[in-house]
Amino acid sequence: MRPTRTSTRSATLSRTFRRNDKTAARMVRLAVLFEDLRIEIGGMSLAPNSQLLADCSPHYRNLYFMRRSIATLFEFVQALDHVEKTPEFEALSLSAEAQRMWRRSRFYLDKHKKFFGDVRNDIGGHYGEQAAIKAVNNLSGDEVGMIHVAVDGKAGGATLRFAAQVAATTLLFHCHGRSMQEKVARLFRRLLVAYRHATRATDVITAFYFWPKFGRG
Repeated sequence: MRPTRTSTRSATLSRTFRRNDKTAARMVRLAVLFEDLRIEIGGMSLAPNSQLLADCSPHYRNLYFMRRSIATLFEFVQALDHVEKTPEFEALSLSAEAQRMWRRSRFYLDKHKKFFGDVRNDIGGHYGEQAAIKAVNNLSGDEVGMIHVAVDGKAGGATLRFAAQVAATTLLFHCHGRSMQEKVARLFRRLLVAYRHATRATDVITAFYFWPKFGRG
C-alpha cells in the first residue's frame, strides 16, 4: 500500500487573518470547532455493545464525548451557516467535485441540525439542573445503578457508576430504540456519519480558503 502523501504550509496568523475581518473570524471559528469535534469523536474509542453501560469507567467517558460532540456539531452547523453567508465564500471558485461534497454534507448536517439542537438544549453547556430533572423524570423502571467505594485505611474513593445511566437517559431522550444499548448504538452511528460530512465540508474550506492563504509549502 502506498504511503499517504502529506503537505504542510505555515503563515503568520496576524497577517493571514486581519483584524475586524468578519469572514476570517467565521472561518477560524469553523476551524476551532472542527478540531474540537475531532478530539471528541476520537474520544469515543469503544464501539457500542450490549455491555456499554455495565462499567462506567470507559463507557462513561464515551457518553461524555458523545454529549460534547453533539453540542459541538450543532455549533459547527451554525458556523457553516454563517460561512455560507459571507461574500468571500460566494466568490470561491469551487470545483464540480467540491460543490458536490459541499451540497451532500450540508444536506445531511442540515437534516439532523434540529436533533443536534434538541440534545444540546437538553444537556446545556455541561450538565445542568434541567438535564438532571429530565433524567430523573425519565429513568427506566428496571434500571439498576451501582456505587463502588474503595477504602485503603487512609483515604476512600467513590465511583458513582450510576451516573452513566443518568447521563445517558438525558442524552438519549430524543433517540429511538427498544433499549438504552440500541439507542446508544444508533446515536454512535449517526455521530460517525455526521463527522464524515463535517470533515468533507471542512476539506472544501481548507482547499479553497485556508490553503491559498497559507502560501506555499
